[in-house]
Amino acid sequence: MQGWLFIHLHWLWLGFVVVGASFLHLVWTGVVVLRAADVGYDEAACAARRPFIDLRKARRRRHSWPRIAVPLFLLLVALYAAQLLWMSLFTYTVVAIGWFLTAPVRKIWGLAVARRVHAEHWGNPGPVGFWRDVRDYYALGTRMPSRPEEQVWFVGKYRWLNKFQNIWYIVQVYRFWGVIAMAAASLVWPVTAAISVFHHLDDVDDADYFRPWWRFDRDARQLDLDSPGVPVVKVA
Repeated sequence: MQGWLFIHLHWLWLGFVVVGASFLHLVWTGVVVLRAADVGYDEAACAARRPFIDLRKARRRRHSWPRIAVPLFLLLVALYAAQLLWMSLFTYTVVAIGWFLTAPVRKIWGLAVARRVHAEHWGNPGPVGFWRDVRDYYALGTRMPSRPEEQVWFVGKYRWLNKFQNIWYIVQVYRFWGVIAMAAASLVWPVTAAISVFHHLDDVDDADYFRPWWRFDRDARQLDLDSPGVPVVKVA
């Protein structure tokens, strides 16, 4: 038993720090929901309490805390337990690959919760349906800008150099840098998984949550791809 503890001591310490701190922070983030529920989410009563209750935060976490933060925390615990029970590089790699491949699932899950938060604040989940939100999110993230019109640089024996304008397509690869970033983040999944819990907890109330995070031009608004040029504004 002592030998087992010594061999796994580094992982036990990491789990104690990361999972323990995440648990305490998760409990603390849920307090505002309980305090707001205690006064029936009444705006005047929340403002009168000392310390005052952030009603918007409470309404947001009313949905995000139980629906995505707690499940992601339980997933975090399960991943740490799996690594502890089957301690090997193979297990770590499998979990890292799984975390990377399931990133779209977590985002779609988060979008569903974000729509509930939107309905909590504004009375409706948004101007379009859930799957349309998902489709627009990924369509905008993978959509290329219009290609510049080809220029006739050369007309004589060097006209073959005009084909170098196709390099434009290669340059656009930078728009998918997020794939590499997510792969890198997955390699340190013991930390990334903990961060994910609290990222989805509060960011679901941010308008940027409906914009692909990996785009450099994140100011681009969600587009109605059936009617190019007509923006659909998502308020969250």
